[in-house]
Amino acid sequence: MNSLIENQIKTISIEGLYLVYKDATNRIGTHYAGGYPDQNYLAKQEAIISAVQEELKIRKQKGEM
Repeated sequence: MNSLIENQIKTISIEGLYLVYKDATNRIGTHYAGGYPDQNYLAKQEAIISAVQEELKIRKQKGEM
């Protein structure tokens, strides 16, 4: 994934991370519903979801949640 996106995710509040997560999952859902999904687009959205989940795990381990 783009390192800029990964670095930006580290600066987002927990509430913001939730919104990013919801946005990415909604984009995947609507992309599938539109038919003929672009696998590159889906992979990028899945990478964003993964990065958000990883950041939340890190914050939980640090006791920030």
